[in-house]
Amino acid sequence: MKIPYRVPPSVNARQELLKTYEVDLPIEGGWGYEIDDAVVINKGHHSVNPKLPFHGVSVERTFVLHRLFVELISMRPRDDDYSGIKWKPRSQRLIRKDGKSYDQLHCDASALRTQDFEALKAIWTGPNGHGSPNFDEEAHMQMHEQKLVHFECEYWFDVTSFI
Repeated sequence: MKIPYRVPPSVNARQELLKTYEVDLPIEGGWGYEIDDAVVINKGHHSVNPKLPFHGVSVERTFVLHRLFVELISMRPRDDDYSGIKWKPRSQRLIRKDGKSYDQLHCDASALRTQDFEALKAIWTGPNGHGSPNFDEEAHMQMHEQKLVHFECEYWFDVTSFI
């Protein structure tokens, strides 16, 4: 399933990540939902130390995780947010268009609704939880898998500055 929420284009990606998560990325542009809304990774950004090696792929990976945080936590009502967010890349390709280079990344993400996360945690850490002689770890992990919500995500990055 696709993530049912998109960050509005009126929300500045760089400023939102800096304000909410104290993550300072050398980015401009949009949130990367389509090529026309690509996250521009800017190697020449004022926040980049030109004396250090530039790792654009690290910027991409950091952005992916934090866009998920924004979509699934910070911009959702507390009774409809997620915890335990994980992601992994599924496919990636470089596209050249109008003299620019774009990295299109497809990912799989998973998370638990926060109320499910808290309930599973309470069972795990409770008096009859993990470490207790009667605790059924396999059943607990099956319950975790059943509650896990899976998402398909797409990200567009303008990587012209470092390709």
